[in-house]
Amino acid sequence: MNNDNNYIRLKQRYQALTQDQKTTFLEQLQQQGLSIDFDQLHQDTTSDDSSVHATTRQIDISLCYFSAGQNEHSSTQYQFILETARDADKAGFHAIWLPERHFANFGGLHPNPAVLAAAIATQTQKIAIRSGSVVLPLHNPLRVAEEWALVDQLSEGRAGVGFASGWHSNDFVMAPEQYTQRKQELFSRLETVISLWRGQPRMLPNGENQLTETLTYPRPYSSESLPIWLTTNSGDMFERAGQLGLHVLTSLITSDLESCAENIRRYRAALKQHHPEKKGNVTLLMHTFLFPEHITSDETKAITQQIRQSLSDYLKTFLSMSEQYIENNLADSLDNIWDNNAQADEIYQYFLTNKTLIGSQSVCQKMLNRLKQADVDEVACLIDFGLSNELIRQSLSSLSQLQKKKEKQGR
Repeated sequence: MNNDNNYIRLKQRYQALTQDQKTTFLEQLQQQGLSIDFDQLHQDTTSDDSSVHATTRQIDISLCYFSAGQNEHSSTQYQFILETARDADKAGFHAIWLPERHFANFGGLHPNPAVLAAAIATQTQKIAIRSGSVVLPLHNPLRVAEEWALVDQLSEGRAGVGFASGWHSNDFVMAPEQYTQRKQELFSRLETVISLWRGQPRMLPNGENQLTETLTYPRPYSSESLPIWLTTNSGDMFERAGQLGLHVLTSLITSDLESCAENIRRYRAALKQHHPEKKGNVTLLMHTFLFPEHITSDETKAITQQIRQSLSDYLKTFLSMSEQYIENNLADSLDNIWDNNAQADEIYQYFLTNKTLIGSQSVCQKMLNRLKQADVDEVACLIDFGLSNELIRQSLSSLSQLQKKKEKQGR
């Protein structure tokens, strides 16, 4: 294959599969006349200056909300988010991340992260408040600049925004003409948001098609540039983020830590070349549940079963909506895999061990150490992937203990 970008993309897909899925995947490629060796030795991704960065700081711990399958009694769930946000603020967590979702029960509590961010801003004092992420091609960038400047004012400078191009075609009923060019629109509109935040007016046509100098209000609270994350799993987009001097928000759901570390290496190299004065930030989203200490074996088994059910349901729903499954018409094969108990168990165990912060304090600390070696700056702990509010509270209590240990180690 002579296209490096396609090779990297296929390799990342391959590495995220179980062994049986890898065999099927290679057979499908061979049927298309492609023969590729993905199992070659991997390059050491921590041998350059990024290893110095990885070993000189503690990973920041943040919270991320998604409210999977929790749309019933929505007012109760919003109050729960505010409650846990207050607790996270007092416990010293680094940030809160809020998604944007449309037209589906899956994450449906979050149609506009700026609205919930504004509510959280009035309930907290120190914790950063961020979107993860605004699907920018769906929105007028002037409106985005206005909304997040308001959040910045209410929070006294704690706003940050993750931007994404979007992928699900149903989301684009709000802007169908933007779907095919959504990646180009992401960067075009991002430039507008950045300019407006800096106080640089834009010349835009008004209702009479006359160019009008336009600046948004309110102005941001902070005189600093808006902290911006580019949301992606693509190595090329990691590199683009580095070239533009942006941060990165990513996950391991359709990738693995080795691929992520390589992407981070590309990001650091591009950032060093184009913006040597910037450190940059890579935030990794991970499903999180820390088991309470001093619980019985029966309680542990019961919680483990609830986590398995919730996480399995989450993964099946998420993957059926993910870009690679949609583009390659793999939804039916996904259903077949999940109906096969042995394959479903293999997928679950692999995901649990390699892609989550789920387990005891010691298990989760070991994962944080692995993330540190991969040069991750921050982990956004996705806490509400279908579990009950009471279980989430128990997990947050244990996560707070881990946060306190991190603070002591950083002193």
